[in-house]
Order: sequence, then C-alpha cells, then structure tokens
Amino acid sequence: MSNLRFREQGTTPADAAAGQVQMYAKTDGKLYTKRGGDAEKSISDSASTVGKLLQVAQYFNDNDTAAFSGTGLSSWTKCHYLSAQFVNPLTAGSKILLSYRSLAGVSGYSVGWAKPIYVTAYNGGTNIGNSTYGFAQTNVGEAPMATYGTYSDPGGAQYIIAQITGEILFTPTDTYGNCQIYWVADSTHTSYLGRSGSNYGGTQHVLTIMEIAG
Repeated sequence: MSNLRFREQGTTPADAAAGQVQMYAKTDGKLYTKRGGDAEKSISDSASTVGKLLQVAQYFNDNDTAAFSGTGLSSWTKCHYLSAQFVNPLTAGSKILLSYRSLAGVSGYSVGWAKPIYVTAYNGGTNIGNSTYGFAQTNVGEAPMATYGTYSDPGGAQYIIAQITGEILFTPTDTYGNCQIYWVADSTHTSYLGRSGSNYGGTQHVLTIMEIAG
C-alpha cells in the first residue's frame, strides 16, 4: 500500500517560488498547504470542522408575565431580557444560526385584519435582519363573532392568536455572539409579543442560537 509520510516541523517553511504549492506537517498534528508567499492553510481544519455545530445556547420562557406589549411601536424596540449568548468565545470565521419562535396578538374591538408585527435581532449593535421587516413577521387582528356562527354576543369579537417564527444565518461581530430581540408593532391598538390579545394560549418565547464553523 502506498502512503505519504511527512516529518513534522515546528515552524512554517520558507515561501516557495511563485506558482508553486507546498504541503507539510507541523508539530500541532495538522497538515498545511502554502502557495508561493500566501498564508498557509490548514488542510486538517478545512476537512474536519467546516459546517460543524460548535456550541448552542437557548433562552426559553413560558411565564405568563413574560409577554411584551406596546402601542404604536413604529421603530425597533428592545425586548429587554429576551436575549441569548454563548458560554465560550466564538471561533474565528464561524457564523451563527438564530431561530426564534413565539406568539403574537392584538387587543381591542374593531381592530381589523392583518396588523403586522415584525421581529429582528441585534448583534454587536447591528440589526442582523432587514432594516424594515427584520427576519420574522406575522399578521394579527380580530374578527366579529357573527362570522363564526351564533354567539350570545354577536357584537363582540373573536380574538386571533398568531405564531411568529423565523431563522437567520449571519456573521457575528462580537466575542460571545450576544443576540438581543427587538420588535415593531405599529398599531393604534395594544400589540403583544409572547401572547394573544386576550392571553389565550399562555406565553412563550424560544430563542436558540447555534455557532456553525466557517
């Protein structure tokens, strides 16, 4: 059986001539390639870690007092405690896959249909989603009860509860990948993130971040 054997060396060898590529082993146990005067590249790292899951962090809250509310939120508004970050520092060149799931609602009669709620996240002071629509959107409202059949109060309303979900892959700019949730709900009625308008279905936020090797 044929094989190649490399003698490990403690330092990077001298540059090869232009247009030549050299391969060598170092005492860290890795194989490297180096083209001319370019920086060396680890073959071992690129073959074994790219795309791998390095670490995971999650924020989960199903407490009934954990919902956020607001009226006329026309600009990105911070959801103060709704954030997550990793325990260990990020690896150079890695990316973060962020996933968020929650409930949304709006309260009041004659609210109407399709009241939008947008969610985004900030990392290192930068909005990682679309500047207007973030990375997750839902539309909430209410419908007259008469639409659904015979009710004792046909002038009342049937509150709608919606789920809001979204994922986004981005390159972090800080050390621990801190991700802070923000939202927009530009309605004249009170909007909720984390519950319905009438609080049916309870409250829930699930924010998950995963570091992916680059």
